[in-house]
Amino acid sequence: MHGSVYFRLLDDACYFAAMSVSRDFFLLTKNFCIDLLRPHIDGNIKAVGKLISEEENKFLCAGLLYNDAGKILARGKGTFVKSRMPLIELL
Repeated sequence: MHGSVYFRLLDDACYFAAMSVSRDFFLLTKNFCIDLLRPHIDGNIKAVGKLISEEENKFLCAGLLYNDAGKILARGKGTFVKSRMPLIELL
C-alpha cells in the first residue's frame, strides 16, 4: 500500500479526534509527520486518532495504523488549526 494512503488514514483519524472537541469551525491540517514502520499487503487496516493537547485555535493529535494482527503499520502526529469559516456557513 502506498504511503499516501497511510497519510490519508492517519490524517483523517486525527482530524476527527480534533473535531470531537471543536464543533464550531472547520479544521485545517497545519502539519503532519508520519513514521512508516512496515508494509501492508493484504487485509484490513484500522486507524485510531487521539487528541493530545488543545489550545485556543490549535489541536495536537497522534494516530496509529494497525493491521489485522494488531501490529502497528505507521504512526503520525499532526497539528490542526481552526479555519476562519464557521461550520454553520458551510450548510
